[in-house]
Amino acid sequence: MKKRALIVLNYYYPYISGVSEFARLIAEGLCGDFDVTVLTGQHCQDLPLHETINHVHVVRSRLLLRLHKGYISPEFIWNFRRLARTADVVHLHLPMLEAGLFVKLCPRSKSIVSYQCDGALTGGLIDRAAI
Repeated sequence: MKKRALIVLNYYYPYISGVSEFARLIAEGLCGDFDVTVLTGQHCQDLPLHETINHVHVVRSRLLLRLHKGYISPEFIWNFRRLARTADVVHLHLPMLEAGLFVKLCPRSKSIVSYQCDGALTGGLIDRAAI
């Protein structure tokens, strides 16, 4: 029986960004050895809540409220709790509003956390120091 991998991020294909493409490449690359599920938000209402893309099962959670590029979704948290229980490995892609809660809900022995940030040197001194 294949092990189960859960990849969690706010936006996934067909949304295109550096974070979503990095997660997509990892998800599709793991498909030979793992049953892979991606948990993400339903950033467009016409996207299905469940679908399979290139052998990756995608679960999208309904959004309650948008906050700039982030969102609030109680369903996202509920789906995480349900899917993380049966996953052998959980890969979180940050920044993500729920990251602290998700880390608490998932045993460290099966957690991987990746933080991706735009390294553009714009803004003032504080913005540059944050990079």
